[in-house]
Amino acid sequence: MVYFDEGYPGGRTDVSSATFAFQRIGDLPAGVETKVTAVFHYVDLHGRWMVYLPLYFSHGAEIRTNHANDTARLFRRGEMLRHGKLIEAYFQENPRSTLRATPYLRFPPIFPGSVDPATIPSGLKVDFTVGADGTVEDATLTDKVQPEILAGVQRAVQGWLYFPKLESGQPVRSRVSMELDFQGPPPNGGGAPAKPPAAP
Repeated sequence: MVYFDEGYPGGRTDVSSATFAFQRIGDLPAGVETKVTAVFHYVDLHGRWMVYLPLYFSHGAEIRTNHANDTARLFRRGEMLRHGKLIEAYFQENPRSTLRATPYLRFPPIFPGSVDPATIPSGLKVDFTVGADGTVEDATLTDKVQPEILAGVQRAVQGWLYFPKLESGQPVRSRVSMELDFQGPPPNGGGAPAKPPAAP
């Protein structure tokens, strides 16, 4: 369970006051939607009003729940605060430089279990825009793929973070193209990208 200041996700404070509590819930059947009960108590000694979200993990991997989107927004908020500090330092270190957009946070797409790994092309060309603030938008695929694959790629790529392109020290939007490299299904039958995409 992660507890945090109620104003943090919405931007009313930049201090999360995050606290984590852990409870083992035992074995769960694989591939079966299961209701579980977790009992936690937490008192903030500073008198702040805290809210909480549950996180479930198995062997180090997060199990998706109906709270997954909320937890993603919570952790994205922290990423974006760190990103702002990194970008500010990047601008200060390169006051007159001309540099291409450079990624520093990327992760492979995750597809729902309904997607047959055999239907994922071994390579997909993706085009996207890196904004002057280093965030990614407008991700499109050259090849036509099923909607679940398109959504998975767009969700991942549009979550990446870059040091933006600089022209004489000024950040500018830039268009980036790259090939996402996927392997076939591994021997255990799971379907996952073989490696993070290569740098442009």
